[in-house]
Amino acid sequence: MSEEEKMRFSFWKKLEFKSGLLHAGEILEPESVLVNGRIFITGKSSSGQVLNMQEYRLETMTWETCPVQGQHPTTDGNSLIYILAVPENSDFRYQVIEYSLENNSFQTLNTTGIAPKQRKPPLSCVWHSSALYFFGGLQIYRGDATGSFVYKLDLESKEWNNIDYTGTFPATVPHAPITGCRSGHSTARVGSSIYIFGGTMVEDSLLNPECLTSSVFDSFMTNDLHEYDLLHDRWNKINYKTVACMVPAMSLHSMVSSSQLMYVYSEEKIYRYELQGQNWHKLKKSLKSPKLRGQSTMQLVDKHLYLFGNTEDGPSMFKLNLEKAWLWVPGDAMADYSNFFNHQATSDVLIKISENKIFAHRKVLCKFSTLLKRQLTRGIKTISISEFPAQVIHALIEQLYSDCTLELPRDTLTFLQLFRASHWLGIREIEMRCLKVLNISSTNLRQALELVGDIDAVRMKCLEYVKGHLREASMTLAPDQLSGLLK
Repeated sequence: MSEEEKMRFSFWKKLEFKSGLLHAGEILEPESVLVNGRIFITGKSSSGQVLNMQEYRLETMTWETCPVQGQHPTTDGNSLIYILAVPENSDFRYQVIEYSLENNSFQTLNTTGIAPKQRKPPLSCVWHSSALYFFGGLQIYRGDATGSFVYKLDLESKEWNNIDYTGTFPATVPHAPITGCRSGHSTARVGSSIYIFGGTMVEDSLLNPECLTSSVFDSFMTNDLHEYDLLHDRWNKINYKTVACMVPAMSLHSMVSSSQLMYVYSEEKIYRYELQGQNWHKLKKSLKSPKLRGQSTMQLVDKHLYLFGNTEDGPSMFKLNLEKAWLWVPGDAMADYSNFFNHQATSDVLIKISENKIFAHRKVLCKFSTLLKRQLTRGIKTISISEFPAQVIHALIEQLYSDCTLELPRDTLTFLQLFRASHWLGIREIEMRCLKVLNISSTNLRQALELVGDIDAVRMKCLEYVKGHLREASMTLAPDQLSGLLK
């Protein structure tokens, strides 16, 4: 197969909400479950309040708020969701809430036995065969030595039990306070096994035994994979087949499973683990990657990844078609899409700026630029741009192939021309980056007004500067410019 035939690009798509998410502000510690084409998300507000569970319907792209609060959701995959809650004025042990999708109601289960004490997440809470399994998380309360316990709640008898498992719990010093904990890992159930990957463990040598609180230790991230065998109640460490297929150590990442495959999302990268082959692959980095803050949560539906997390615009949902993803490669041997910038052999669009040429790709230009998308959908194969210098358009198009992550020009004139070009072409990612870093001063005030002053947000920045520095502005701007700005 030729290089031209193989060339494909994959893009993340931000989903528009047809009805708004009913929580204003970020949703921290998000976790999710998937039931019948509906994603249910739990989390906390920025003030630490546990929020009502949110439901996102994939078919209609609408949100609904469920009448129940809790965290660490798991499901029977049919009609029931189980979440954990710690009531006020309690002994800080978890209560289990059963939420019925059929009648949109919930009940708190009256359990017996000793329930697990509250932990700092992420942790593992998994439904399997009419039982809930709970383990992991970081201890909160002094003297707690249950960090390595595996708890099981029989949903028929409603009794909690501490399982007497075999194998070694994946912690620094199992069954000890603090060092017996593992947190920040991701969890997936595949058949009759629970897999946990990555996360953090406590550094044993830095622990102060006289004061077992979360403020006196250091932790380290891992990249190991462990299996909890539900049929035999046994911990097994999974050995990867080749060092070349390793993934980096990580924590607070997301993981989902599908048959014999597990997908991990961390820092804009997606890794795939094959349970049969026991090796890792990395997805060639998709463009328009979500710029998420903190923890996220992910689900897999019909070869589409759905990723939920917090961005500058607030809580957001993103979608990626894995079937259109270009290439899975081992370990870190990942080719970058930047290699295809100005690559004549695979290009299908020519951009002409005076005597200069840029070889580009229709899919990339259409995904980033609203103006070019309108032109290219009419079958045009050559685009002529005369409004900007060649070096500016060259730098702007190169940004697209690096997912808009390259350093912006340091020269003021070139930077402002790039800003204007991104606005003119409708490349919002670059326009917003330029707006964010633009700092108005006496040295660039006049150029900013002349080149990008027709952008309302820039004009407001200039006006704010002038109001606070009227003397400097009067020496920089012509009288008509100053009066026009102050109108």
